[in-house]
Amino acid sequence: MKEWERQERRIVKRTGGRRQPGSGNGWLHQNDVKDDDYLREAKYGSKSVRITGEAWEKVRRNALLSGRKPAMHIQIGNRHLILHDEDDPCPEDNSEDDQPDS
Repeated sequence: MKEWERQERRIVKRTGGRRQPGSGNGWLHQNDVKDDDYLREAKYGSKSVRITGEAWEKVRRNALLSGRKPAMHIQIGNRHLILHDEDDPCPEDNSEDDQPDS
């Protein structure tokens, strides 16, 4: 399994979303993972990831057209980050794996 596919599966597991089949090669299923609230784009690089304003606007536009908020999940090596609009609340993470013990 390729690293980008592992990343998408990890996002699905953490958010309860669904993978978009063929998201990188067609217009029908835009972006990589969607759930009820967010349309999520996954970006992976072993040492760096380049994010342009144009790439963000594409995710944002697709999300708004589908009635969702945009989010980018960025993986650089073993570091996992989430990019979202400052005015939106942080994207929900439904995972209980990383929650502190009470």
